[in-house]
Amino acid sequence: MAKKNKVKKNLVEQILTKAKIEHVGLQINALEGILPEGIDRSTIFKTLALKGDKTGPVIGIIPITEHLSEKKLAKLSGNKKVAMIPQKDLEKTTGYIHGANNPVGIRQKHPFPIFFDESALQLETMIVSAGEIGHSIQIKPQLLADFVKATFADIIEGDKIVKLYFIRHGRTEWNEEGRFQGSNGDSPLLPASIHQLEKLGKHLASVPFDAAFASDLPRTVHTAQIILDQLETPLELQATPALREW
Repeated sequence: MAKKNKVKKNLVEQILTKAKIEHVGLQINALEGILPEGIDRSTIFKTLALKGDKTGPVIGIIPITEHLSEKKLAKLSGNKKVAMIPQKDLEKTTGYIHGANNPVGIRQKHPFPIFFDESALQLETMIVSAGEIGHSIQIKPQLLADFVKATFADIIEGDKIVKLYFIRHGRTEWNEEGRFQGSNGDSPLLPASIHQLEKLGKHLASVPFDAAFASDLPRTVHTAQIILDQLETPLELQATPALREW
């Protein structure tokens, strides 16, 4: 996390501190100006307040580099359509002026449904407003979502980007001996390879994988399963001969 300037905590930070939620207070205006060293713009999220035609106010939290999909948010929130709340009505709706809306403060005052774009789950920390212009907080996405009772979903415009991870099977005894394995031969993984795969699995533990595939060869199944056993969210391996070497 970025270093925090020593300033008096505002209300949002006080709420988080009282709840023993780990966070870092930052004095930055995320929407304007030059960002401090070490802060990536893609980790900064904006809090948008909308009104649904059936449910009333709905909160969408997305990266400042992206655009909200009102159609996706409407469907998720049980509405036919949603629209941005006019700036003149923001403060009386959420309690905050434009640029200061934040999930912590809004949740303290209102039961509005809150949706985080699922891209936040790919980040170690995210940055959101702390309820005052020029003040933000840096916090782990899941911690914040749990605290404000938010749901993760795809709510930005455009098609969902599929991210693929390709991992070669661990080194085997036959690899060590220089013997060809191909699609028919096979041999056990070396102990050193198993150790490396366990470390890799721990490194990938928090990645929200949707699926895992491997060929049905023992060395590839064993490789994949070692990694999957380290994940925070259980995932079943799908092994298929279609992925064998040919």
